[in-house]
Amino acid sequence: MLDPPRKLPPFCADPGRRAMLGGFAAATALAALPGRGGAVAAADGVLLTVSGDVARPDGPAGALFDDARLAALPQVTFATATLWTPRPQTFEGPPLAAVLEAAGAGPGAIEALAANAYRAQIDRRLIGPGAPIVARRIDGRPFGLRHRGPLWIMFPFDDNPAFRQESVYFQCVWQLIALTVAPA
Repeated sequence: MLDPPRKLPPFCADPGRRAMLGGFAAATALAALPGRGGAVAAADGVLLTVSGDVARPDGPAGALFDDARLAALPQVTFATATLWTPRPQTFEGPPLAAVLEAAGAGPGAIEALAANAYRAQIDRRLIGPGAPIVARRIDGRPFGLRHRGPLWIMFPFDDNPAFRQESVYFQCVWQLIALTVAPA
């Protein structure tokens, strides 16, 4: 039996809002690594770049995270229903706080960038030791670009009603490729 459809918030109603850019889609399709569920990564396997005010950059681009480096951080797993999935799913990944700490991120504002050019400001007041996470697995498996991956900022909506509001939904950036930390 199918779950009843969920009402999408207004920002999801515009079908073009999160549409994949044609040229970018072609470029990222060429960058997909075989055997990774279609996960988009640079030639060196980098999935996430944390730039701006970071104390531990790996080079001029900032702190670079491939899947192995993300997996080496503490991992959090939770099951939750979302507005974008047909049923509750189990999300696994490092807490965003652990990623920022590994990069040596300063206390400034954080902007998340998706592969489709969607940008969102991440509210630092919502960042805790267990949430949100940078999900790198859904139901125990890597997930590719076609399935909102390979990384997705995710909150445990079922565990905390305070997360079930439009301002938090905006921060659930899928196809996450970069975080920029502004100077304080």
